Amino acid sequence: MASGNLEHHDSPDLDHWLTKQNRYTTAEAVSYFEGRSLAVPPRLFGSSLERRMWLKQNFWKVPGRYTLLFLYHLLVLGAWRAGSVGWIWARLRTEVYRMWEFKRVELARLGRVPVKTASQPGSPDRRVKLYD
Repeated sequence: MASGNLEHHDSPDLDHWLTKQNRYTTAEAVSYFEGRSLAVPPRLFGSSLERRMWLKQNFWKVPGRYTLLFLYHLLVLGAWRAGSVGWIWARLRTEVYRMWEFKRVELARLGRVPVKTASQPGSPDRRVKLYD
């Protein structure tokens, strides 16, 4: 069996990554709003997947959850070793959960799933320089 590091470059830039996270958080919020069940029944002392589902179900009840999540990414997962890039990564990962929570609140207030819109409707403004 070969050993070594595998680098997974799934997003070429931050804009692409943020667009994906926006879609993922919307999908998660809609799933919660519609009352869909989790992948497996949540159990704190079960398999790693069952623990993940338990955390997913109970994360919203934890006081200071965003500070704890940031510190988890920064210290436990070791993002601090990457310096400012690690700090930014830990912060972004935390903000994804915050965005998910905000979308859950929005769906509860609206009482419905948002209408899907085209990701980039309309024509570009010719006065704005576009990126290649």
